[in-house]
Amino acid sequence: MYNKIKLLFNGIIQVLQKRRKLLDYIINVEKKARKQHKFIISQVELADYRHQAKDIVPGRFLQELTWEKLKRLPVYLDALRIRLERRLVDPGKDATKESRIKPFIQQIKIIRDRCGNNGQPAMTVEQRLILTEYQEMLSEFYVSVFAPELKTIFPVSEKKII
Repeated sequence: MYNKIKLLFNGIIQVLQKRRKLLDYIINVEKKARKQHKFIISQVELADYRHQAKDIVPGRFLQELTWEKLKRLPVYLDALRIRLERRLVDPGKDATKESRIKPFIQQIKIIRDRCGNNGQPAMTVEQRLILTEYQEMLSEFYVSVFAPELKTIFPVSEKKII
């Protein structure tokens, strides 16, 4: 029992440290761009990267995620960092890769908006499970597109996500 708790605790600490490192990296990119008076990346894009980091590790992640899902969060954070590093070198290539994943992200936003606080009915438990599974597939697809060297836990492609 003690070993399981220790393993869980270490996993949580690793996730929080990786998120902090990623957010610090984003801040450093922003400072460097301002200092050099070169806006190699816009404030809107940097805000989006911060938002993505918070989506990967939401405020209630301990209440919402299983141990198996928690173990993948460092990989997703690393994939986001690698994407930003590569985006700074080749924005065009990043845009091409983003075009592969953006339609799926927009689908999730539409579903959330329709089932949100706008008077629409909330999702059933089954619908939430399906959406969670879809989001997991999309997270793995993100890894395969932006940081394939990190490896996915299962094969994933546009065809499988559709």
